[in-house]
Amino acid sequence: MAEPLRIRVRRDTLANFVAADVVPANGEPIGIINPDDGKVTAYLIGDGVTTVDQLPALSKGDKGEPGQDGAPGLPGTNGVATDDATAQNIRTEGTETRAAVLEAIDDSVVNTLGQYELMPYYNLGDSWADMARSNYTAGASPQQRLGKRLDVASITARGASSRTVEDIANFTLGGPWGWVPRSKALVTLTSCHLNNTKYLGTAAPAQRGYKHACRALFSALTANAAIASNTAAFAYSPGWTSETTQSYTSATGSSTPAQGTVVSTGGSRWTTTTVGAYALVNVAADIVDLFLVARVAGAGVATVTDNTSGTTLGVLDLTAAVAQETPAVLRLTGLGTGTRTLRITHSSGASLTVDSVRIPLSAPVPIVAAPAPDMPVNSTNSLPSGDPSSSYHEAQQKERAWMTEVAADFPTVTICDLNDHGFTDDDFYTDHRHLNDKGSAKWASAVQQHLAGLGYSRGLNTTGSSDPAAYTPPAPPTVPSGGQDGTGAGAVPPPAGTDTPISGASYDFGSAGLPLGTLPQWGALAGGTPLAGAATVQDDGGGRYVRINGATTTGDYMESAAPTRTIVETEAIVFRAPVISSTNRFIASAYSASPTRTVGFNSLGTAFVTSDGTALMKTTAPLPDTAWHVIIVVRNGTNSVLSVDGVELAGNIGTATAVSGIRLANSAGGVNRGQFDIRRAVIIPSALDASARTALYNQLHALVPTA
Repeated sequence: MAEPLRIRVRRDTLANFVAADVVPANGEPIGIINPDDGKVTAYLIGDGVTTVDQLPALSKGDKGEPGQDGAPGLPGTNGVATDDATAQNIRTEGTETRAAVLEAIDDSVVNTLGQYELMPYYNLGDSWADMARSNYTAGASPQQRLGKRLDVASITARGASSRTVEDIANFTLGGPWGWVPRSKALVTLTSCHLNNTKYLGTAAPAQRGYKHACRALFSALTANAAIASNTAAFAYSPGWTSETTQSYTSATGSSTPAQGTVVSTGGSRWTTTTVGAYALVNVAADIVDLFLVARVAGAGVATVTDNTSGTTLGVLDLTAAVAQETPAVLRLTGLGTGTRTLRITHSSGASLTVDSVRIPLSAPVPIVAAPAPDMPVNSTNSLPSGDPSSSYHEAQQKERAWMTEVAADFPTVTICDLNDHGFTDDDFYTDHRHLNDKGSAKWASAVQQHLAGLGYSRGLNTTGSSDPAAYTPPAPPTVPSGGQDGTGAGAVPPPAGTDTPISGASYDFGSAGLPLGTLPQWGALAGGTPLAGAATVQDDGGGRYVRINGATTTGDYMESAAPTRTIVETEAIVFRAPVISSTNRFIASAYSASPTRTVGFNSLGTAFVTSDGTALMKTTAPLPDTAWHVIIVVRNGTNSVLSVDGVELAGNIGTATAVSGIRLANSAGGVNRGQFDIRRAVIIPSALDASARTALYNQLHALVPTA
């Protein structure tokens, strides 16, 4: 007799079926194999539209107790092996319902994945996150496949070609692609490093920028609140300027931001190049993320202290260069309860830029970062010149490791390593850089399996009173003297001292009555425009004076660019020079570079010099010394006068022309600095005659113990 015909049902492990994105035909039976022993553990019947992992399993229920119709057995559970002990307990208790089974099996695939049903899904990244690409069937991008399997409510794509992780972090801060704190959504970060490898490489600046960007991205996505630096919640000392960041439209003419687009949380941010300048912000949280900016040419060091106690809370050194401008985060922990005023000081380096503070969420959303797997190496997939990595794949491995390192500080951020899911050249499009349909299905399966292994996320499924409380910012800090709040308003006038103004002066700066300590701005007794820079107010028993330490600290001087000075004028300064070096030193000059309109002394400290192009020099006792001196200059071409301590020299200081502003202890060219103590600086817009000069000298001489 002939052997009977045997029909074998298609069989494989669930993981392999899912990886291949298999959809059984209508009525087709499918066998699920246990990968450990190769035995079939469940059968499914296809419907022609549903993937294997979504089909219910055919399982034999327990035999019911004898009765008229018999009791139904336990239903199957979607092709996933159940915990026998749990199932037996359910049977014993008589709660043989599908809902009871799924609720009891807390770590099952079905239960864990069920949390994403009807939830928003955000997809961030480069071209791999662009759901409209032509390298796979329309509507079948990796993210659309995943979204369909999870039955999410919506998919929001934030992907654009050639973007780096620094770009993604920038876009997440604000603007059309900005992440709204407290949003509930599953988030995937797609590719995450391909363009860093291609455009930036893995040299030290690239590594620094990559880590800064990852930390900023994860912090922004897990924030309860974001407080921008251009709001009234921040207050600034003198020395800060507002910096407006790019908008997407102006950068590219569309809503898609270009590579390298710089974005800020509030549309603008505050920056300073003045060492010692500081920002204040009040916070009421145990953990705070301070968002600063890392610059391509290097920035500076930010030191954060408690404004009341002076205790240092954190330091972030951004002086080293990065490959692309990126937000950088300093996390402050252990701040405790109650309101605390943070003082953010530019303590050294080129600059400091403050973007925002963010308060972390106690129940953040799940974020899956899926860095691209190793892919074929060709002219497109190559390293930039000078990269220290020995291979393209080695560079990718480094970047995956950097992201994993940063993700360890964020409990709900997990890394799905696609290299563990068997991607081959066959999964890529003809450009060898993007996924084809097969690769798209494999990506969705890999992330789905990754999600199945995660715990239940409180960040998604919370309602009403179970939601983490919204953050309520405390009242803003007091604006420092001469500073302003984040909106540019609320400025407090800088201290102007208590000296009696000189009659007829257009500029008049006096030190009597100034508060001791740091003086970033010196208010005018006359003229209205303050001097700004770096100086301190001191008092050694003979009255208060302003010390400008230019001889020992580069960049220390006081200046103002306005207003325009007249061609003919009288300039008077009360000063002393306790420290000099072997080069010429200027007590004062114009702000504009030409003409400099200087007044100072020569390299030996033996002659005072003034000039509008031609030097007029008067020999005196050598400097340095500790005596106070009064110098008066009448600028009037060939009828000019240089007076030192009441002794005058008439002559020609050159052809006078109009200039603007004033610099103390520096020249307009930024050289010839000196250490000077300034008691008074006055400009009168006319040429004083001999009697008026004598009266002015006597008035100024009386301000200091000796002159």
